[in-house]
Amino acid sequence: MNSVIRHIEYLISRTDCVIIPGLGAILARNVSAWFDAEQMIMHAPRRVFSFNPSLIHSDGTLCCSIARAQGIQYDAAAEIVDTEVEAMRRQLRIQGEVSLGRIGTLSFNSETQTIDFLPFEADTLSVATAWLPTLDLTPQKAEETAEVETPVLRPTSRFAQFVRIAASIAVLIGICFIASTPISIDEAALASLSPEIKQTPVESLLPSQPEVTPQITVYTSYPEGIAMDIDPAPGLSTPTKNFCLVVGSFLSQQEAEKFITANKGQGLGIFETQGRYRVYSGAYDTEIEAYQALRAQKQGAWVCRMDKQ
Repeated sequence: MNSVIRHIEYLISRTDCVIIPGLGAILARNVSAWFDAEQMIMHAPRRVFSFNPSLIHSDGTLCCSIARAQGIQYDAAAEIVDTEVEAMRRQLRIQGEVSLGRIGTLSFNSETQTIDFLPFEADTLSVATAWLPTLDLTPQKAEETAEVETPVLRPTSRFAQFVRIAASIAVLIGICFIASTPISIDEAALASLSPEIKQTPVESLLPSQPEVTPQITVYTSYPEGIAMDIDPAPGLSTPTKNFCLVVGSFLSQQEAEKFITANKGQGLGIFETQGRYRVYSGAYDTEIEAYQALRAQKQGAWVCRMDKQ
């Protein structure tokens, strides 16, 4: 098989028409799966090939394929096509037929002086459908079997029916038992429209002890080992060391003093920075000492670094 036939096989698997200059054109079309009702056979989808001897003028597709594959110029590829097509025509005249590989066979009819094409029945060029077989769907004769009654099914169905009835009775007994059980609601504090239900007065739910000033604790998102840079304001009890532990942050000095009053005896002080009044519990020379004191704190706090003016 010459190189032209190999390129024809390649091109016809991807296009619908490949012209062989001076000889004819191979045409291809896709056929869907179909059912032969007479022979009871399901045919797989395939690609069907045909031949048109009237299309003999080159469209350049075959020459471009050879030039691209061999890395040569178009004119050199055209000479290869002309030479090998002429060899195919000579073989048709002498031997009477030429094989086109997996596409089919060209044969010369001496009576009509025409070229006939016989395609292969099997589609071996289509990768998607070449493996699909033809299915024989001829119905098989059903074996004659005597109908045998199975007496085991009747007791089984009766038993299942008995189980369903028993389960329904059990559910009904359970519902009746729950519905008949008295529930004491004398001491329940319920919201209801019924006048018979005793409701708990709102005053009994309020705390009897006086309101205690809450301790405000502000947590920081700075990880351990990183301190905040603040700019202390003069005139307040500003820490004199490099680091301090802040235990509260307030919008006004009155709130900060109220917090210190609620936590007497802990040596707390106040300093102002960035519009906030910070309450601190101790000052330290080094950052290590500040974090050691932070671990000993029972309430929320964070380390602040004091910038010296």
